[in-house]
Amino acid sequence: MEDRVGTQQTTAFVNVNVVPMDSERILKGQTVIVREGRIVEIGAAEQVKIPEGATRIDGQGKYLMPGLVDMHVHGFNDDEKTMEKELFLYIAYGVTTVQHRNGKSKLLKLREQIKSGGNFSAPTLYVSSPFIFGEKSLTLFGSTHDTPEEARKAVAEYAKDGYDSLKVYGDWKQEPYEALLDEAAKQKIPVAGHFARNLPLDLNLRGRLEVAHAEEFLYTYFFKVAKGDWTKRESLIPEVAKATKEAGVYVTATLTSYRGIGLVAGDDTFQQLLKKPELKYIPKSNRDRLTSERNGYRKQFKPDRGVVFAGLTVFLKKLVKGMQDEGVKILLGTDASFEAQSFTIPGVSAQEELRELVDAGLTPYQAILAATRNPAEALNGANEFGTVAIGKRADLILVEGNPFEDINQVSKQSGVMVRGRWHYQAEIQKRLDDLASSFAH
Repeated sequence: MEDRVGTQQTTAFVNVNVVPMDSERILKGQTVIVREGRIVEIGAAEQVKIPEGATRIDGQGKYLMPGLVDMHVHGFNDDEKTMEKELFLYIAYGVTTVQHRNGKSKLLKLREQIKSGGNFSAPTLYVSSPFIFGEKSLTLFGSTHDTPEEARKAVAEYAKDGYDSLKVYGDWKQEPYEALLDEAAKQKIPVAGHFARNLPLDLNLRGRLEVAHAEEFLYTYFFKVAKGDWTKRESLIPEVAKATKEAGVYVTATLTSYRGIGLVAGDDTFQQLLKKPELKYIPKSNRDRLTSERNGYRKQFKPDRGVVFAGLTVFLKKLVKGMQDEGVKILLGTDASFEAQSFTIPGVSAQEELRELVDAGLTPYQAILAATRNPAEALNGANEFGTVAIGKRADLILVEGNPFEDINQVSKQSGVMVRGRWHYQAEIQKRLDDLASSFAH
């Protein structure tokens, strides 16, 4: 996988407005110097001396913000050329870090290849373990762990392999689940993924770093204590948010993917999805499955379920807003891949998720926080990325307008920098055009 955009030389963003994301502020008229993949200087444009030979990027009237983080992705095709295109899509839409949520050994190798500089067209990669199933689970993707010993063994093996977190999935017996939590603490590997939906909410919140979907609260709690009673469900949001805050659990919203399932189910809304212009960036074989009755969600849900999903999406947005108001740290995640059954296209869906978070009632600053600083903290990488600061990795997006005033400005890019490599927007667009052409047939 070769680098086709940008070089590793010193770069100067001149007279730019900096969006540091350390607080809700803008630093106007700054010059930012990047060298060897790191931000080495930030200061008033008239005071910063630009190194001789540096590439100058005019930031007049523009805004320099941290690159986005997508905390929940899948995919990465086995074919290397197709995988390169899939990874590039994230960069093209300003996503400079991703977390894959169903790991395998080849992804651990890819993670190290990217980290060592072997692929500058890919976002920095974090990798969760393969699914860890409890009892009564579908075993299509892995084995169940019915005893405490089996659970501890799985945790120890995945920690030894070097996975960044554990992906819990399915129903669990209480003893094996508690053993998993205990062993994860000993091995110092975070527990994330889905809730054990058959176990109580307080146990699911215990010893956990993050829950991978806001919808998990529906199955684990709201559907059980307030069956069909929307008023009661909404009245319970504050206490659920408080419990989540007290447990220190991050919540990855994934509103776009959940809403997308309902849109796929409905006949009229499905027809609207078929007009999505970014579908051209999906391989034709995937696109044909996605845009036909072979779509998994089209087969699973009847058209009238679309209305149900729409109502639940409204509730989930109220839940996410309640979490935000209580101080729970929200994370941006999309479930994106080239499979994209809910039309969550890599990179594209991250921009859509920002808009969904704002529609849920978050301010643009809070939505961007969910895509930058919060994920960096959750990934134990706050010293490396997530803010624009001296010493941080140079993962940056140059946008046309103030993103705090309009979340849509995040998608109005002039270019993207990944680990110090600058990708001009014209070059990004050319490569997108080439990608679409390669997937046309």
